Amino acid sequence: MTNSDSSKVVAQGEWRTITLGGDQLNRFGAGREITVHLEELAFEETTREAAQLNLDLKKVEGITSAGLNELIGINSQARNRGIRLVLLDVQESVREIFNLTRLERMFEFDCSNRGSTEYSV
Repeated sequence: MTNSDSSKVVAQGEWRTITLGGDQLNRFGAGREITVHLEELAFEETTREAAQLNLDLKKVEGITSAGLNELIGINSQARNRGIRLVLLDVQESVREIFNLTRLERMFEFDCSNRGSTEYSV
């Protein structure tokens, strides 16, 4: 995995933000890496009600069917755990894919940046 394909995880209270690298989302099994953070958020008693997982997609320039399937699975797991999943900084080319496939209704999008504290994974 190249440096541009690695992810960065940032925590701020009951939120986690994962910045995905270039083609990372399109790899088979990307969802398993993100599921670890869903599980952590779900088991934190103090934040269970307000837990939110942000996926920062600003480095993702394209998305394949495999990437869409990973996101659908992650979204389903998040909902089952009572965690709000928000897609951040989605590039126009990727947003068009969501619109064409009508998946934009399934996800929450946000383009604002948030201050937070980084921690290593």
